[in-house]
Amino acid sequence: MLNKMRKYACELNSRVLDDETYTKIKDAIIGQKEQIGSIRMLNYLSSLDPSKEDFETKSIELLRLLIEHNRKVQYRDSNEQPVGALFEMMVKRTTILKDNPNAVRGCIKLAEEKGFICLSTFMRKIPNPELYKINSALTMIFKIADYCRTDNNWDNFFSTLKSSHEIFKDYINEPFKGRVLLEHVCISGRSDIINGLLDLGAKCNIASPDNGRYPLHSIIESTDKNYNEESIAVIKVIYNEYPAAIQVADYSGSTPLLYAYGDFLKTEYFKKLTLNAEEKSLRSINKPSS
Repeated sequence: MLNKMRKYACELNSRVLDDETYTKIKDAIIGQKEQIGSIRMLNYLSSLDPSKEDFETKSIELLRLLIEHNRKVQYRDSNEQPVGALFEMMVKRTTILKDNPNAVRGCIKLAEEKGFICLSTFMRKIPNPELYKINSALTMIFKIADYCRTDNNWDNFFSTLKSSHEIFKDYINEPFKGRVLLEHVCISGRSDIINGLLDLGAKCNIASPDNGRYPLHSIIESTDKNYNEESIAVIKVIYNEYPAAIQVADYSGSTPLLYAYGDFLKTEYFKKLTLNAEEKSLRSINKPSS
């Protein structure tokens, strides 16, 4: 009850971000403390008054510190909520982003360099895609995909993409550094994410320029480590969207079926795909020349 009363009081009494308050928050961030006194960092930041003059310059510096001193707890970023709370306040209740685009872009770049999932907060909270000119929207999507792939945190990737500004979805089929997003994430083997990307407009007939692989190559390769009862269902979806990929060799000379592993090789569906590939090959050989 006492904690609830303190939280309520914190929400009622907005704090001015003066030098004393700034120093308290800064010391807590650098010291990686969860609380300032008896108040959680998230609640303390939420109680700041963004209408005061000092908030503009000091909030950008606090945002930078939260990113710089981020720490992970069980593959999650303990600073994600404080970053989100502070950033949302800056977005909704001030003109800081409009007046200081370079400073905000610097925070975004730092988040990219630190390689942590708080980067997804920026995708969710920034209403103006112009702020991403320092690195394109496509860069942001792929960086988050890479971090999620490393941490096996695909849930965060898809929730970020779904809730981000519409401009990000416009880039879903554009290659970035030689990779196409759907092909890049098919290695996860996650049917919910792959179906979700298809719903957002991702296409199965686009190969990644750097390796010549279609999504079908990568989803079949996912059977090496991520094979489960959903695997065949999602492979069917990818195949049915672009059956012609079954015959296409990537730049290593491998067709999709050469990436099959383990239990998938024993399934009736693998046998069916093999027959389909052989039939397509025969039809191609016997096709009369024009």
